[in-house]
Amino acid sequence: MRTAVLRTKIFFFALFGGLSWISTAPAMAQMNIEIAGVGQSQLPVAIMRFAGETQLPMRPTDVIRSNIARSGALRNTEAGNGELAWDINPDYGSWNSRGAAALAVGSVTKMSDGRFEIRYRLFDIRKQESLGGLVIAAGPDDLRMAAHRISDDIIQKLLGERGIFSTRLSYVIRAGNNYRLVIS
Repeated sequence: MRTAVLRTKIFFFALFGGLSWISTAPAMAQMNIEIAGVGQSQLPVAIMRFAGETQLPMRPTDVIRSNIARSGALRNTEAGNGELAWDINPDYGSWNSRGAAALAVGSVTKMSDGRFEIRYRLFDIRKQESLGGLVIAAGPDDLRMAAHRISDDIIQKLLGERGIFSTRLSYVIRAGNNYRLVIS
């Protein structure tokens, strides 16, 4: 007798659960998700390989391209792996036909003290003008930070916002009565 009651309860529980699931299926099928916002209006930027960067232990353009992709407001446009020096005058029509709104070019030279001089310029392709650039001297261990500073400069010039890639976090660690400031 108890087995029959238990089977009946299990049957009705399964039946009710199945009917509940089936009744929600049409509602789930009609759900539409529309993605709007920054992803639709990303500004296309072409980041050319910096002339002379093959002599470096790391490639700044790889870091810059990654930062641009992570920014949310900018996106990389196919620029190829060719190098363009910072002192060129770009073919604005050609870059415009490739879909680029901005172009970043640069060069790297080794200085006599072992550091590297990184020069970069940014061009507004649609307005056909230079937006300026930076010259940064960096040691082999500071090349990544130099690339982050260039990324921040690109964001500042194109969006009018301060970039976040060269920022650092700081926090305090407490151990007993001692405090230690940590900057990452």
